[in-house]
Amino acid sequence: MTEATSLARIPEEAKILFGEVNVEEYCKKQKISMEAFEKLRRQVIELNKVKPKRGLELLDKLNTRLTNYLSIGCSGINDLLAGGLHLGDITEISGESTTGKTRLCYAATLSTACLNVDNTVLYIDTLNSFSPELMRILFQESDRFVDARDQGMCAENVFRRIRISRNCMDVFAVFSLVEDLRQKLQVKVFATIRNGNTISPTTNLAKFRQSEDSFYSGLKLVVLDSIAPLFLPILGGYADEKANSLMTSLTRMLRDLAREHDIAILVTNSVENSRSTNPMSAFASTTAKPALKTTWTYMPDVTLLLTLGEDIGLKQRVYINQQGSEVSGVPRICEVLRSHTGIIPCGSSVAIRGLQAQFLLIHITGSNGILSNLGIRCDRNGILLLSSSVERKDELINQSFKRNSCDSI
Repeated sequence: MTEATSLARIPEEAKILFGEVNVEEYCKKQKISMEAFEKLRRQVIELNKVKPKRGLELLDKLNTRLTNYLSIGCSGINDLLAGGLHLGDITEISGESTTGKTRLCYAATLSTACLNVDNTVLYIDTLNSFSPELMRILFQESDRFVDARDQGMCAENVFRRIRISRNCMDVFAVFSLVEDLRQKLQVKVFATIRNGNTISPTTNLAKFRQSEDSFYSGLKLVVLDSIAPLFLPILGGYADEKANSLMTSLTRMLRDLAREHDIAILVTNSVENSRSTNPMSAFASTTAKPALKTTWTYMPDVTLLLTLGEDIGLKQRVYINQQGSEVSGVPRICEVLRSHTGIIPCGSSVAIRGLQAQFLLIHITGSNGILSNLGIRCDRNGILLLSSSVERKDELINQSFKRNSCDSI
């Protein structure tokens, strides 16, 4: 049935399934009976048909999405995302190399695994660059996971609930992986006719998950690091149409998976240079924009852009964590570049030192690259709003880094 389902998405096979060719001859050629073919045909149609949904059901799902989220591993970025990574949404982290995209994925992965002993994470590594040792160091030394360590969680227990998929070097391998994941998460009981009564298709996920691998029963986060290598080689010229079609199909599969099973999707992307200043950024100095051209622009629910703080004058600083270790690095700026959710404001940003989140939250209300308001979080209880000209923004940011403590990951 799995093979027939995938074939049903191919136009030639669809003609066979829906009687546009001689089915009898096809059955003889394939050496299957007409009865078996008809049964299979009904199952495929049932699996792929669009089912009506009640408005209240959709409203309940929307409310669930707005209130259920996972920590991305950085409190400042959680604030930008109205709580964190929302279940059912696709969140994109874009940025140049060394801006911390993968490290942020590690932080989100560990935060999800540490939140609940049943939570699991699937990490799709398309660059073959995943570093277990780096993730282990992050768990053992970061202040963010002090509570998890105090509660007795060890690296082995956490890593046991994180699966790494490395054999995903092209888009078709990722398609296969996502389809396999969908099949493991989903079980359907097809409609049958019994004594004239119709039994509607149902999905009893709780019972299904009890009998399945515990990894899939607790899956909360899927990380795709990175999507750029899958499509950049086939983008350009006459291949654009095919690449855009594949991009749309993969995104739809991920979104359906996320919304049906309450999973957050985190995707990283590289950047390319704009011809001039990126008009979507609140910083006049920003020239980078997410890669993969226009089609990808509308795919993620939220797009974050990571840039090095030194681009706006922030220099390397040293922070001493709760264990007394020195952590140094150039601050990063994380900005909400685009949001299609309606709950996350575009143009907000937060300054972070690597992944050491500062109590500095920049609320940008200006336009055309003009920074008009700075909100400096001086403590855990409130935000002090300061009015600033563009010329003074770097000075205020630097002062806030010197005055305020850090909330490290």
